[in-house]
Amino acid sequence: IGLDYENATDRVLRLTVTAADGGSPSLESTVTLTISVTDANDNRPVLNRAGSAITMLPEDASTGTFVAQITGSDADTRAAGGVVFYRIIDESDRGRFSIGAESGVIVTAGTFDYEAPGGRSYQLRIQGYDLGPNGAGDVVSLTSTPVLLFTVNISDVNDNAPAFVLPAGESEYTANLLENVSPAELFVARVTDADGTAINAQTRISIIDDTSGIVSFSSTAGNVSVGTFALNQALSIYAAAPADYEMNTSISFTLLAEDKGGLRGTATVVLTIIDANDNVPQMEALQYRISVSENTVPTNAIETVRATDADEPGSENARLTYTLVSGDVDGKLFLNEATGGIFVRTAFDRETVDAYTLVIRAQDHGTPQNGNVTTVQITVDDQNDNAPVFSSTTYNSTVTENGLMGEIVVSVSASDADIGENGDIEYDITAGNTVPALFAINATSGVIVTTSPLDFEARDPAVYRLTVRASDNGTVARSSTTTVAITVEDVNDNRPVFTRSIYSGVLQRIVLSGQTLLSVTATDADSSDSSGPVTYHILSGNDDGLFALNSTTGALSTQASSCDVANDRTLRIEARDGDGVDSLSSLNPAVVELSVSEVNDNDPEFNSSSYRRVLLESDALAGTSLLTVSATDADCGDSDNLTYSISAGFPSPSIFSIDASTGEITLLVRLTVLNATHILTVRASDNGVPTGRTGTVVVEINIVDVNDNAPVFEQSVYTASRIPENPIGNVSVIRVRATDADLNANGEVRYSITAGNVGSTFAIDAVTGSITTVGPTCAAVLSAYTLTVNATDRGLVPLTTSTIVRVTVIDVNTAVPEFGPRADDYAVAVSENSAPRVLLTVQATDADCGD
Repeated sequence: IGLDYENATDRVLRLTVTAADGGSPSLESTVTLTISVTDANDNRPVLNRAGSAITMLPEDASTGTFVAQITGSDADTRAAGGVVFYRIIDESDRGRFSIGAESGVIVTAGTFDYEAPGGRSYQLRIQGYDLGPNGAGDVVSLTSTPVLLFTVNISDVNDNAPAFVLPAGESEYTANLLENVSPAELFVARVTDADGTAINAQTRISIIDDTSGIVSFSSTAGNVSVGTFALNQALSIYAAAPADYEMNTSISFTLLAEDKGGLRGTATVVLTIIDANDNVPQMEALQYRISVSENTVPTNAIETVRATDADEPGSENARLTYTLVSGDVDGKLFLNEATGGIFVRTAFDRETVDAYTLVIRAQDHGTPQNGNVTTVQITVDDQNDNAPVFSSTTYNSTVTENGLMGEIVVSVSASDADIGENGDIEYDITAGNTVPALFAINATSGVIVTTSPLDFEARDPAVYRLTVRASDNGTVARSSTTTVAITVEDVNDNRPVFTRSIYSGVLQRIVLSGQTLLSVTATDADSSDSSGPVTYHILSGNDDGLFALNSTTGALSTQASSCDVANDRTLRIEARDGDGVDSLSSLNPAVVELSVSEVNDNDPEFNSSSYRRVLLESDALAGTSLLTVSATDADCGDSDNLTYSISAGFPSPSIFSIDASTGEITLLVRLTVLNATHILTVRASDNGVPTGRTGTVVVEINIVDVNDNAPVFEQSVYTASRIPENPIGNVSVIRVRATDADLNANGEVRYSITAGNVGSTFAIDAVTGSITTVGPTCAAVLSAYTLTVNATDRGLVPLTTSTIVRVTVIDVNTAVPEFGPRADDYAVAVSENSAPRVLLTVQATDADCGD
């Protein structure tokens, strides 16, 4: 049977136990057994409130506010779970309540909002539970059945201030109001109150902080009076009086909403006043007066006309455009339409226009447009921009030689378009006057006179050309010049004079008639106009009539033939000017001496049409005899005595010498292939009388290069940029360069790698010296190469130079190790307790070189 501790009669049991044997007679013995029953946790807690309970709580209750206390009982003893504990077993309260586990007191654990969704009521499921040992001695927990459903209703509190409904994304009401317009509706303002009961949500609207006095409002609902309490009010805000943009560009005020509980909400209203074009531009001055120098083009404005417009700054109503209405008579000005700046387009010319009266209009861009005008008076100041101008570009005058001092020669005059000192003129002679001066000019009148008698024959030049300057008296004087040509008329006051006192000539032993021997010349300081032409006459030495003299030209010739002229001849010749009574003859006659001579009528001729010598550069030393030229002359007598000389040469004849007698050509300096070819012109001259004759020949000297220079590298050691191992394709490593001072094939360089190219990893371009990779590289195998590179020229006996190129290989780990074929099929079976042994060997490879 079961025992129940809670039944008092079951808590202690007393039993009498008899033990009897099986003998005969049977013997027995008895004993009393007392059993104490201990309590086990076998009773569930029972809550004192059955089913459900309801309470009310205001929404502004603070955290920790008492809500209710739950009580319960448990039939078990305290040691066997008779103590009841309490808990909330669901989350419908969203953590807003808590319960004391031992006390059963429910308090608030969060805040409440009557207006929030689901915020008006909360249902709590509360459970009681115990903790105690069961019959087996294990601690178990038993719970109350059923749970208690506890409802907490939230009451509304006036905790929300009224709020204005603003446009999306806006923090205030804004509206535009055109000035001078009323009445004008601006916008509709709406007010809401989040409180959940009508009594708390009713509001009253008013306007505060309106300093303009033009704003008013009215209700859009006909049954609500302005200023009374109502739900969800809507108000029409309007301008009851016109606004003036020039007084206020914007108006700000505040809308106030207040509920019955005294909570307030506000909204700022900003009205932007839209400007109307109701102002006329005002000119800064009704008239401007300025002075500007002519001939200048200032970079800045010479004057700026300004106007202001009281309308909105930056608006079309206030944006002004300036127009030049009239006054720019010659198009030299332009007006900046935006700034009113007056600029000079081209320089003023006071001599053309000396003053301007401009009419300028300032006009806004509003509708309708408004405008105003002003005048600008510009006076053009004179600048010394005009040089004096002579009445003639050239003046001509004639003066007879030997005249009196102070004789007037000519008068010049000039004018100047400038005014004042800029137009006052003074004259002076700046050039052409002799030293001492033969002419003078009056600085004021421009009259030119002689300062001493003139001599036609002493004049220099033949016509005096004076440069006369006219200068004004400006601060920076301007001037111009003219030419005055003064011709001195000649008087026949000079005798003819021979240019030489003795003339020498050659008379061939065999004379033929009509041969011109020479010419005599005499000059007369007088002009031909005054003295007439000079004529020539033989005075003596022509008794046999062998000679004839041209009286006009002075040419002496033979007029008879002679088979043999044995002796030299001497003639005396007179020169005479004119043929009238004033004719004058030369004071001293000219003497003509003729010597008898052989005929030199053959040019020297070289034995060869040209000469050429080729020699090695190493043999072209100073003092080397190159070759000997030779020529002959068919004339007899001294004409066959020839003299040799170098008359020309390229690139320079001065590095050669020639023996004047033998024609042997010798080097004066050592030659190199830098000047490989030399061309000389050699001349042979005879000693003929009266004039020697010559012949020429071309001599060519060619220097052949010797391969005596080895190539030279720019660097003795080259260090290449580091290259990655196993490059893709042919990678450029470095380029070496060498030069050779020799020419042609002796100076052409070819490159080769002669050592250090392990595995033929590198190749070199024989012509350019560029080194590239052509094979694989592995830093783990060989991380650096030292290449020997040769540079060899292409001479018949080649010369070679070498250099060192160091190349470093960079290790690059780019490949992932991979297991061998069928790596995914590796499998092995092994029996348990097997002795240690090799079960399987797996293999993997890595595409990178080395480790």
